[in-house]
Amino acid sequence: MEHDDDRFFSGASRGDYLDALTAHAGLGSVVALEGDSGSGVSTLLGHTVMALLGDMEIVRIDGGAEHNANVVIESLLRHFDIDRAALPDKLREALADGRILVVVDNSEDLQDDAVATMAALKQKLGARLGYVFGGLPGTVEKLKGADLALDDVLDLPSLVADDIQDFAWFVLGIELEADEADRLRHDSDGNIARLLELLRSQDAGAPMMMSASREEEAGVEPAAAFASRPADDDSQEELSFSS
Repeated sequence: MEHDDDRFFSGASRGDYLDALTAHAGLGSVVALEGDSGSGVSTLLGHTVMALLGDMEIVRIDGGAEHNANVVIESLLRHFDIDRAALPDKLREALADGRILVVVDNSEDLQDDAVATMAALKQKLGARLGYVFGGLPGTVEKLKGADLALDDVLDLPSLVADDIQDFAWFVLGIELEADEADRLRHDSDGNIARLLELLRSQDAGAPMMMSASREEEAGVEPAAAFASRPADDDSQEELSFSS
């Protein structure tokens, strides 16, 4: 198994979800991604944005931040750095040969009138405007309640033991035995954020060690392989698995 240096966890179909989100964006679809807190929704949204930079105009909105009914309009104005009077012409220019994608995190906290404004803008611009909504379970009901038509709904699953083995290797370079992965599945409930805490903890136990080849590369003794990884390792700080 080759260690993935870009540190994106593709197990548990995460790579498939990323492909689905980027494909929907290219079609100007409206899609919702739901998952429990710590399941990696925000991380997938971030990777979607990074994958599409340069391909289209991307506007990001945090539904958990203070906002009003016109949050999508205000976000477009900030993105293009224009005043409201210039927005119609700017939209025509931006959409002449491309699309606009609005990515909304913490969508469960969106105000109903804000979703209604987003729906009205979608009706006006059609397939030239796409939305990707990410949030906790209940997000879909909120969006549908505001009469926003969804083209697809994606549910982010919890990790099973095989996924946990992949996660430990791809993200931290740690090779787990099957029984240790089963224990971590039980202790973390398959939640990525909780799993990451357990894997980072020096109290997690001796079975969680690098493979022999990884130990040799790292220049550490097998029993010290995991404990020697500092908690503030830069590569670990890049990871974010919030909802």
